[in-house]
Amino acid sequence: MFRLTNISTILFITTAINLVVAIISWRRQGLREGRYFAWGMISVTCWTFASGLDYSATTIPLKVLFAKFEFFFYHCSLTFFLMFALAYAGYIDWLHKFSSQIFLWSVTVFNSLMVFTNEWHELVWNGFTDSEIVDNVIIFHHGPAFLWIVAMNYIFVLSIFFFLWKSMQSASELTRRQSKFLIGATFFPIATNLLYLFDVIPAVEGVDLTAITFSVSGFLFLMALYGTRFLNIIPIAHHLIIESMPDCVLVLDHNNYIIDFNPAMTTKFGINKNHLGEKIETVMKDYPEVISLTILDETPPPLEVIVDSPTLSVFDTRLTRLMDERNQLYGKLIVFRNVTIRYKTRQELQEQLVEVRELNKKISYIAERDSLTNAYTRRYLYEKLSEWINRKKPFIVALLDIDKFKQINDVHGHTIGDEVLIELTKQLFAIVEDNDIVCRYGGEEFVVAIQNENSQEGLSRFEHVLNNFREFCFSTFNIDSAISIGLAQYPTNSTDLDEILNLADKAMYQAKSAGGNQIVLFSRK
Repeated sequence: MFRLTNISTILFITTAINLVVAIISWRRQGLREGRYFAWGMISVTCWTFASGLDYSATTIPLKVLFAKFEFFFYHCSLTFFLMFALAYAGYIDWLHKFSSQIFLWSVTVFNSLMVFTNEWHELVWNGFTDSEIVDNVIIFHHGPAFLWIVAMNYIFVLSIFFFLWKSMQSASELTRRQSKFLIGATFFPIATNLLYLFDVIPAVEGVDLTAITFSVSGFLFLMALYGTRFLNIIPIAHHLIIESMPDCVLVLDHNNYIIDFNPAMTTKFGINKNHLGEKIETVMKDYPEVISLTILDETPPPLEVIVDSPTLSVFDTRLTRLMDERNQLYGKLIVFRNVTIRYKTRQELQEQLVEVRELNKKISYIAERDSLTNAYTRRYLYEKLSEWINRKKPFIVALLDIDKFKQINDVHGHTIGDEVLIELTKQLFAIVEDNDIVCRYGGEEFVVAIQNENSQEGLSRFEHVLNNFREFCFSTFNIDSAISIGLAQYPTNSTDLDEILNLADKAMYQAKSAGGNQIVLFSRK
């Protein structure tokens, strides 16, 4: 039933080599991509073994039976190596989804079912003939389904290429170097498979050497991954990175016992070897905020921890819950990232912001106020009245002008004139609320805007100013001076800001024309 030939001998030797590679990869499957690679090599080992039995068998039924197992393990190896490429490129979370697993294995299951049921439909192989060139080899005549199987296999191979290429985009020089090596190693089985499919070499007609060259690729994969100590990087990282990093690192078990720390933890928090095996609640009792992080049932948000001695240090503290593959808690990692410089910079910026805000207030005050009288400027008046109009707030506008003010300056001097302006401003502020406006409109002209005021109440307020101002000028400087006031209302008289001010101005000139020292309410009659 079996006869050892040159081809089958090579395949059995290859199987032995693959078995060694599979055992090594299985023992060193530390990373998730290592596990998928190990299963891929196990599938390749089974594939080459079945292939060796195929080329040793002396009857067509036995050869066909082992050819079916070849197909099955070949598809399994492609699926595992695609999963390896996905994990290697960083898509491990996608791989963990149940739907992803179903998607990846559905093609393998479907193609395997087609191969194992070929006797019923003959869509994969529709005939077999003995090779006239190679001893104990039959030529499989392919049916239409074989093209589908080949197409799906090459889609898997191209996907492996693509994700290995994606891994080359990594910032790690080691990963880029390994990815190039892995991509190069993948060319061997593709080349030999193409030679088989198109019968390029007549001397090996009917002989598929893909299994042998795939084994070579597996060996090169092993050298790329493990020969460069890729999966032994954790101790190196611990020594070169964790031990020398300025940030503090503290490792706890699931019961909050301290099991590891780095030198920075000793420098900043005083933790030493004597604290190993003790509860964090005891060792870090002076930092209750850190202890509070460890008692939460889920990953807490970052916490800012301030250490006062020996010097001020500020740490951005983050706790990571370490979970195993069954989602069981087995430890906690606390990293204290030193952000002292950032903290001090932030404090300085906050102080500067306070100074800037105060300066802005002063600048705004200066920009909005008249330097002599402290009344608002014309620009401020227009901005506020525009806001009132947009919000449909009714208001009354009074435009005031000091009668014969030029004579006061000419006879008594500008100093007395300034005191008269200041006094009038004080009297105007005395009759308005905080949200109302007293504006020096220009020279001896003032505008007063009062919200929600009717004309009669406005007349009453300004009559009070009219009398007080005249009395002040006469009693203080012996000046017979008065003011003329014109009133207009929004929206009664107009809804346009410029027109309201013009109407108040007209009413004021009516007061002046009537002899001054009086108030005129604008009317269109």
